[in-house]
Amino acid sequence: MHQKCFDEFKFMLALFAEAKNGKLKTLLDDSYYSDEESVDGELCYFYDDEGITIAIGGDGPNRYEGYFDLIVDMGGNDVYSLASSEDSYSSSPQCIIDLGGNDLFESDNDFAIASAFFGSSFIFDSSGDDVYKGAGTSVGSAVCGLGVIIDEGGNDIYRGVNHSLGAATFGVGLIRDNSGNDTYIANSNSQGFGMTGGIGVITDITGNDSYIVDARSLDIGRYEDHYVSMCQGYGEGVRPYYAGGIGAIIEAGGNDIYNADIFGQGGAYWFAMGCIADKSGNDKYNSYQYGQGAGIHLAVGILKDYEGWDFYSSNGVSQGCGHDYGFGLLHDLKGNDNYSAYSLSQGAGNANGIGIFLDEDGRDGYLNKEPGNTRGYGNSRREYGSIGLFADASGEDFYSLPGFDSSFALSSMWGLFIDDAHYPESVTGTSSPGYKILVDSSASYTNDEYLIMAKTIEPRFSLWKDFGFRKLVEDSSATSEFILTYLDTDDHRVALVLRDLAFRIGTSMGIVFNQKLDLYLKSASAVSTMNPGQVSFICYLFGETGSVVGKEQLLALTFDDNKRIRSSAVNALGKIRIDTTDLEFIESASSRLREMALKENSSRIFRKDIAYAIKRYPVPENIPTLMNLLGDDFFGVRFLAADALASFGNEYYTNLSQKYSELIPIDSPNDIAFLQSLSGADRVAMDEFINATDLEQRSNGYLLALSDLLSRKGKEFADSQFTDKAFELIKYIENRTSIRIFNHDK
Repeated sequence: MHQKCFDEFKFMLALFAEAKNGKLKTLLDDSYYSDEESVDGELCYFYDDEGITIAIGGDGPNRYEGYFDLIVDMGGNDVYSLASSEDSYSSSPQCIIDLGGNDLFESDNDFAIASAFFGSSFIFDSSGDDVYKGAGTSVGSAVCGLGVIIDEGGNDIYRGVNHSLGAATFGVGLIRDNSGNDTYIANSNSQGFGMTGGIGVITDITGNDSYIVDARSLDIGRYEDHYVSMCQGYGEGVRPYYAGGIGAIIEAGGNDIYNADIFGQGGAYWFAMGCIADKSGNDKYNSYQYGQGAGIHLAVGILKDYEGWDFYSSNGVSQGCGHDYGFGLLHDLKGNDNYSAYSLSQGAGNANGIGIFLDEDGRDGYLNKEPGNTRGYGNSRREYGSIGLFADASGEDFYSLPGFDSSFALSSMWGLFIDDAHYPESVTGTSSPGYKILVDSSASYTNDEYLIMAKTIEPRFSLWKDFGFRKLVEDSSATSEFILTYLDTDDHRVALVLRDLAFRIGTSMGIVFNQKLDLYLKSASAVSTMNPGQVSFICYLFGETGSVVGKEQLLALTFDDNKRIRSSAVNALGKIRIDTTDLEFIESASSRLREMALKENSSRIFRKDIAYAIKRYPVPENIPTLMNLLGDDFFGVRFLAADALASFGNEYYTNLSQKYSELIPIDSPNDIAFLQSLSGADRVAMDEFINATDLEQRSNGYLLALSDLLSRKGKEFADSQFTDKAFELIKYIENRTSIRIFNHDK
C-alpha cells in the first residue's frame, strides 16, 4: 500500500508539472461544452465510464459536484462540492489539479478533500486565495493511505473537524503551503497529527499563519471549561494498547499564532512523537496544559523556535516538560522572548520523565507562579529520579524577583537551574454547584458497578466516584475477595482504586492476600493459583500501604523463579513499616538483600530495588554492600545507595578507612553519588573530607555538586571556621567553571 500510494503521488505530481507548463492544454480541443449534470461551466474534456470519472475544466469558473477520480481545471474561481467514494476500498487514486483562481473545496463527508481510506487522494493548487472546508478525516488526511494537499500561493483557509488538516493513522497526511497568510482551523486530533502507525504534517513556507482550535470536545476528565485539542504537531497512542504516530508542523517563515487548549503544540501522548519547528518570525504560542514541548507517558514532545521575539503562555505540564517516562523539550535559539506558565513547566521532569528548557540568546522574561516544581525541577518517583533542566545561555534576563540572572543553582537532587527563580502564589477555585451529577443511592448495584463508579475520573461524576468507593469499603471482606480477579488489570484507573482501597481496608485485604500467597508458595506449580502479574500486584499493594502483615511472604517471594515477582517483593520490603525492635526479621531481610546484591544481575530495576530496600534495614553489615552499590553503572542504584549510606551517619563515615581520592577516582561513575552519601556527615567527617579532597582534575559536574553540598553543610553547621573554608572552595569552583553559584554568600 505504501509503495502504491507513493507511485501514484509521483505520477500525479508529474501531471501537475505538465499542466502548469501548458503541455496538457495543447493536447485538448479548444471547443468547450457544459452539458454534464455534475459540472457547471466550461469543459475541455469529460469521461465517465467503467467506474472512472475524469473532468478537464476551462479557465473560467466551474462547479464540480460529486466524486471524481481526476479533475484538471485550467483556472477561474471554482467550487468543488465533493463526495466520498462509494467504494471505500477503491483501488484508483483521486486527484484535483487547479491552475489558478480563488477556489472553494468543500464537503460534508468524511474522507474527502485530499483524504484517503486505503488509497491515495491529492489536491495540487497553483495559486489563489482558496478555502478547504471538510468534515472528519479530511483536508489532507488519511487512514491506511496517503492524503496530500500542495498549495503554491494565496491566503488560504484550511478547516476541518477531527482527524483532519495533515492527520494520519496507519498512513501519511500532508499539507504543504508555499506562501500566503494562511489559517488552519480544526477541533481535535488535527493540524499535523499522527495516530498509531501514522505521520501527519503541515509544512508552511512563508506568511503570517494562524493555527486555531475550534474547541468542541470538552475535557470532562479534568475540567468543566477546557477542551481536548491534540492539535498542532501532536502524536497520540491508544493507551495502553497501541503506540502512537508522529505529528509535526514545520513553519519556515512569518509571524505565526498557535492557539490550543489541552494537549497540543509540539507534544505527544503514549509512545508517540509531536513536534513544532518554527524557523523565523515573531511567534505567539498559547495553550493551557500538556503542550509546548511536553512528552506525556513514554512519549516525546518538541517545540523548537529558531528566531524571532516570541511569546509562550501556558498553565502547566508544558514548556519543556517530561511526564511519566516522557521526554519534553522547548528550545528557543534567538530573540527577546517572554515565557509565562504556572507549574511543571520550563524544564520540569515528573514521574521519571525528562524535561529540558533551553533559551540560547536574547533578553528574555520569565514568569512562573509555582515555587516548587518549575524551571529545572526533577522529582523522585518509583524509587529513583526524574530530570529537569532549565538553561538560559546568554543575554540580560528578567524575572519577577531580582538577582537570578546569570546564576546557577541545584535546588533538588534531580534538577539543574541556570538563570532560575521561584515565585510562590496560592490559587484556589470552585466549580459551580449544579455541575456534579447526582447518583441514585436507592438503586441496587453490583460490586462491578461500584468499581466502575469508583474508577471514574470525570469531575461531573465525582459523586458517583465517592459513592462507589464508599460502598466497596463498607463490606471490606467481600470486597477483598472480589478484587482478586482484578489484580492483573491493565486499566490504570482500576489499579488506582485498588491502591486506595488498600489504605482503607488494608487489614481485610491483608488476610485474604496472605492466604493466597501461602497457597501460591506451597503450590507445586506456581501458575496453579495465581499468575505472576497478580502476585506482583499484591506485593505492590503491601508496599504502598506499608503493612507488615505479609512480611514473611514477601521475604519468601524473593526466592521466586520469576524476576518480576522477586523485584516486586524486594521493592515492597523497602516500603513496609518494620518495627525497629523486630531484630530477627531485620537480620533475615538484611542477609537476603545482601545475598542478592552480591549476585551478578543484569536487571537495572532489580538492582535499584535492592538499593532502595536495604535502607529500611539499617544493620552495620549492610554498609560494605552499599559502598559496592555506590559504583553501579546505573544512576538509580548509585544515588539510592548514597541515600542509604547517609542514613547511617558516623557508622558509615568511620568505615571510610581508605583515602577519599581512592574511593572516588577521577571520572568514576560514583563520584557525584559519593558526595550525596556525605549529606549526613558531621563536622569532623566534612573537615576530613575537605582536607583530603583534590579538585584539580574533577569535572565541572562534580565541582557544582560539591558546591551545593558545601553550601548546605555551611548552613547546617553555622560555624564560621567551616563556613570560611567552604566559601573559599566555592569561590575556587566559580573561577574554575565560570559559573556564579546561586545563593552562595556566607
